[in-house]
Amino acid sequence: LKFKHCHLDRERRRPFNPFEYSEAVRKELARRYCSHADESGATCGGPIIDAHTVQKEGGLRAIARGGKVYTLLATLNGLIKTDGRLEPRLIGIGDASVFSGFCSNHDNDLFRPIEGKNCTIGPREALLFAYRAACFEAFMKRAQCETAKLFTRLDEGRPVEEQESIQNAARAYTHNVAAALKGTHSRKASYDRRVKSHDIE
Repeated sequence: LKFKHCHLDRERRRPFNPFEYSEAVRKELARRYCSHADESGATCGGPIIDAHTVQKEGGLRAIARGGKVYTLLATLNGLIKTDGRLEPRLIGIGDASVFSGFCSNHDNDLFRPIEGKNCTIGPREALLFAYRAACFEAFMKRAQCETAKLFTRLDEGRPVEEQESIQNAARAYTHNVAAALKGTHSRKASYDRRVKSHDIE
């Protein structure tokens, strides 16, 4: 690229506000769609819900302390308070391990065999556990990919000599995130086919 497209007057811009990235991530994670219908073409009959990746009344309730469990999911404010250290914090089990990636119909009907306090673990149940994890990974990777472009603005307000390394790192990050999303979608598509055809072998 020409110099004017990479560096011209960028050092004069207002430094990029990291809270803008944090807000963009929050908005992307708030997008609501059904991961199962999105790939299978099935019509959803219920509203999009906050689906649990770990059963609320099974695994979460069993390890909860006063209705709360520990999470390592960080917030920008939290990282600022801990000087960048990732520290566990308690959250309610209603908010733990949730993502808005399934409609109520698919979440209830599809995962009924692995919900509740007791379930038999066999090939079918293992497939459903793996499928839900693959859907969650695809949901998170999509949000990561959508917000990756903001990393190209991290050099705003920085000296020209710093901009080159920041831009190179941002391009590498964007490329890696896109490659990871492609791989995740490929794995999820395989699970989609197996769940739809009840292939548990």
